Amino acid sequence: MAASDRELCLKYWAFTQPGMWTHKVADLGSTTKVLQTTWRIWHPDTYPRTEETAKILCDQCHEAAARARQKAEQDEAGKWRREKEEAKTKEQAATQAR
Repeated sequence: MAASDRELCLKYWAFTQPGMWTHKVADLGSTTKVLQTTWRIWHPDTYPRTEETAKILCDQCHEAAARARQKAEQDEAGKWRREKEEAKTKEQAATQAR
């Protein structure tokens, strides 16, 4: 794998907070090229996963794993947003009580 492809993949999959991506695909280059590169290169040496048994996942397994990861990230992002809103509400209530 080329170093530039690996760097592109790492940027593509990076996120700052659960569910919040660090980069927009368009900022990384041509959307088609970015998506083709990241999905073509996905493999355990780049992005290790403990649940894997095969070194290279079939398309069906890969897609199922990607959906599961996306759902988990969305759930985590929702939880994070709810906790943030609850903290903000408590802070406002404490401020008003003073």
